Amino acid sequence: MPITSILDLGSLKLKLTIFEGTAPVYKNSFLTLLGKDLTETGELSQKAFDLLNTALAESLKVIDSYPDSQIQIIGTEALRKIKDIQKIQILVNQYFPNHQIRIIEQKEEGSLLFQAVEKCFDTKICLCDIGGGSVQILYGDTQIEKEYHTKTGTYTLQQQFSPKNDVISDDFSKANKVIQRELDDLNIISDVLIFGSTCMQDFIKSASEIIDLGLVYDKKFLAHDFYVTIDGLEKLLAEVYKYPPDSRRKFYPAEEYFAYGADYLVLNLILIAKKTQAKFIYPTNFNTSYAFIKKD
Repeated sequence: MPITSILDLGSLKLKLTIFEGTAPVYKNSFLTLLGKDLTETGELSQKAFDLLNTALAESLKVIDSYPDSQIQIIGTEALRKIKDIQKIQILVNQYFPNHQIRIIEQKEEGSLLFQAVEKCFDTKICLCDIGGGSVQILYGDTQIEKEYHTKTGTYTLQQQFSPKNDVISDDFSKANKVIQRELDDLNIISDVLIFGSTCMQDFIKSASEIIDLGLVYDKKFLAHDFYVTIDGLEKLLAEVYKYPPDSRRKFYPAEEYFAYGADYLVLNLILIAKKTQAKFIYPTNFNTSYAFIKKD
């Protein structure tokens, strides 16, 4: 079976997924903070550059353990904003010579994940792809019928409203208003809402060991065997918000920095679920990389 390694350079992390055929055999992420201060400056910070350098070095070590791996490198919101993209490309080529970064436009980013996820469901779905920089909301079945895009990604909101990781923010309610304003034009009604990506199933399962989220295991849909309701998500948000960002790791110990922005992730999700009147809210572990495997 062919081996394919996909590096996804997002606003918060570099996500590395390695596939054997179409099956993922390795998944990990490395903190990069590429999106830090980009909205204001358009410039990559030195800290982000250094973190990316480390993440690429670590990724190369892993990929080298999979001989003859085909490599694809994609970038999303942060790389759409950055002024000096060539600086990133030069650094990438130090580790992966002759590999160009393919920058995915926001509209394509959502549709790629939709292609991967919708195959698991036999009904129309609403997909909510919550990233560090942006959020994509898409509705349909084999074809996308409606789509909406916002700039309310978890890291974007965290920088704006929770800049200190050791403090519980007093500005959280302001984020609520920002997201609601972004969703004013959202005109989708869907019983089924799927939210991703990368590790949402793992996160919800982990958090449910601490809080009773009322998960329902129905095993009705391929690779998505449980769902949560708005009530469960509101319980999760209330509990997460009791802690400053750097004290939330217990909710998802597998990744050190994931839960820093968990409040903004769940807030996005709750407001989208209410707007769409979703009854069955399925987390997914799929990400954009899965669509590249299926597409290419």
